[in-house]
This record gives sequence, C-alpha cells and structure tokens, in this order.
Amino acid sequence: METLTVRKVGVKFRPAALVMTYSEDSSIRRRCIPVRNINKDSDIENLASEMRCLKQHSRFISQLSKLQLMKMLTFIKDNLNGLSLDESISKSKNLDTIDPNEDLNKADQETLVRKKAAMEESFLKNHKKPTDADFQYDIEKDFPINDAVETVNWSDDDDDFEF
Repeated sequence: METLTVRKVGVKFRPAALVMTYSEDSSIRRRCIPVRNINKDSDIENLASEMRCLKQHSRFISQLSKLQLMKMLTFIKDNLNGLSLDESISKSKNLDTIDPNEDLNKADQETLVRKKAAMEESFLKNHKKPTDADFQYDIEKDFPINDAVETVNWSDDDDDFEF
C-alpha cells in the first residue's frame, strides 16, 4: 500500500472548505474538507487544532504543516471579513516573512502565532538530525573577538554584599 501524498491544497469560500488534491494507490484524488465553526472572529490556531482532531479527516490534515493549515484557514477568515483573495495573499506573505529587526513584543496574538509557526517551519527545514549524511557531532567554532569588549563592573565589587 502506497502512502498518501498531498499534491495541492486550496480553499473554497462558499461553503468554507479545504480542498486537497492527493495521490494514493497510484491514483490522484480530490477531497473537500468542510470548515465548520469559522467566523470573522475565529481564533485560527484553535481552529487548526480542532481540525487536526477530526477523525474522518485526520489522515489528510496531518499531512499539512501547521503553518500551511493556518494559512488556508486565514484565507477563509479574511474572505469572511471582506478582504479579496489578492489582499489576503499579500497579507499572508507579510506574516510569513521573518524580519530579524521586527519587534514581536508589539505584535498582536494572531501575528505572533503565524510568525512563530513560520520560524518553526524554517528551523525544521534547516535542522540537522543524527541520521543525516552531513551531520557532525560537537562542532566547535571560534568567533572573532572585537577590540571593544564590554566590561562588567557589578560583579567586581563584593564589599556591598550583606546578609
């Protein structure tokens, strides 16, 4: 028996559903997974977790990454909020782009969850496992020392320490 391989994932807005094209047993099939309980104010992370627990669709949804599932559900939510597909796609690209200078302490919860999911997916893609061919154990690197080394004076003065 061959394994299930997802080829494409999309959304349908009316009624709200995920549409998956997959291959299994040497044939290509399409599955429409209804997205129930979604509204303008839905929490996408909770909705994605609920969908992963659905018994009849779990083997299909488990093939999607958390980020990909959240992205598809966000497209549906944005459509309910009145955004066009193009606006939603550009918003999604912005959420999935990781800027090291961006202050995520000031981000709203939905943005933070999407950025964390994007970072996790990037980490897992670049992660080296012990079973990988180019894995090396205990790598040591020397980093250049700058001339301006910052000194810390707070630990030098033990005279002020009292019980």
